[in-house]
Amino acid sequence: MFARMTPFHLLTLAVFIALLLPALLAEGMFMDGLLYTCVARNLGEGLGTFWQPYFSATWSKWDVNSFHEHPPLAFGIQAVLYRLLGDSIYVERGYSLLCALASAGFLSAIWRRLFSSLEEAELYWLPILCWIGVPVVFWSFQNNMQENTLSVFVLAACYWGYSYGRPEGPTYGGLLLAGISIFAASLTKGLPGLFPLAIPFFDYLVHRHDSFGRMLGRSLLLLTVPVLLYGLLATIPVARESLWFYLKFRLLSRIEVAPTVDSRWFSLSQTVLELLPALIFSLLSLLIHRYGKPTVARPVGWSRHLLFFTALGLSGVLPLLLTMVQKGFYLVPAFPFFALALALLASTPWRHWTNGLRRSPRAYGWGLGLAWALVLLSVGASTLALGTVKRDRDLIEAVKLMGERVGPHQTIRIEPVLHERWSLHCYFMRYYHISLDRKPIDRSYYLLREGVEPVADGYRAVDLPAVRGYTLYEALAAQRFSK
Repeated sequence: MFARMTPFHLLTLAVFIALLLPALLAEGMFMDGLLYTCVARNLGEGLGTFWQPYFSATWSKWDVNSFHEHPPLAFGIQAVLYRLLGDSIYVERGYSLLCALASAGFLSAIWRRLFSSLEEAELYWLPILCWIGVPVVFWSFQNNMQENTLSVFVLAACYWGYSYGRPEGPTYGGLLLAGISIFAASLTKGLPGLFPLAIPFFDYLVHRHDSFGRMLGRSLLLLTVPVLLYGLLATIPVARESLWFYLKFRLLSRIEVAPTVDSRWFSLSQTVLELLPALIFSLLSLLIHRYGKPTVARPVGWSRHLLFFTALGLSGVLPLLLTMVQKGFYLVPAFPFFALALALLASTPWRHWTNGLRRSPRAYGWGLGLAWALVLLSVGASTLALGTVKRDRDLIEAVKLMGERVGPHQTIRIEPVLHERWSLHCYFMRYYHISLDRKPIDRSYYLLREGVEPVADGYRAVDLPAVRGYTLYEALAAQRFSK
């Protein structure tokens, strides 16, 4: 059906593989993603519950031992994979890859719903290429961030909730599924998952094919679904307690803590910077096409779709400006919609060029061969990452050497200054289920920075010369100390 697009499908696949697979096959991960990995893996192994996730034996925040940094849905979904596939570091990497593939699938499905013409519909590789090329997007999928799961749900909400310019609008069944998707998005990351509630408003604003009253009705239906679902959860005591704890102590207190940025406009400027590769690609496509005296007209509804996706993307960015707690990866769920807008910008030139490619079997053959070569090259280069470490090489090596000596499911005493080194906590927990405790309680093992002597008597240094930056001490009479 889409045979003439095969070179471009393969080219997009090659870029997708090159940006994701090498990092997913190597060890090492950004601390936040590693933390989420540990929580999900523990849940998959029966440590903690869905509403009271568990990180470690010594984790304590707001005087509770369960993990409430985020709502629990993403942990629960990922935990299913651990239960089915076991305890491999490639389980969390496989989950990230599945989220990336699901997001790409929804992007493709949304694009193909935009157009009745096959010529435009078969360009669905364009938004995928614009999206995966955003640096913070592929970084997020490399590092098991919560935004990966969130992206899938917000795209699902758009797929089912947008009218695609059709006067009859989305079906009630579609709005119901969109509402469920918004509920799932909010149960993954809280308030940032609610921005697709703006879909009916922006749909009405750009297309004006329906009355204001019907737009309000659709908005109300879209809002009612998550409200009712949360109302049902509120009748379950453990769910109510978990969600209230997240709302009060994590979400509201997070807004009041020390800022992470110097300017309230950080998220907006960061959005522009992250979109530069896709923006340059789209603008160059337009300029080259104009220079070549185009003969291909833009599809019906082109500009309205572009406005809709731009507005929806901004609705995922602008609320972040209300707080000074902003980070680049918070923007990831908004980028699929900017990618759709930029792909629309470049769609007419690429439709013209692909029409020309169809008329030249020789050029098509060369393009197909080159695309296959790039796919094979990206796969081959990715396999070289197996057994390598992409970050925290010395720390991972040290944790593995010390973990083998200490053994799994133990607790190590640490000096208080090491408590804030969360990557240290996470790697010990991920590889060995070892918890770290800063409390002055005698344990069988005591971990300090290299060159620091233990403050407690009765310990001797363990001979682990390959460990850098740390010294592990062992109790002279380990049996009298707790695990």
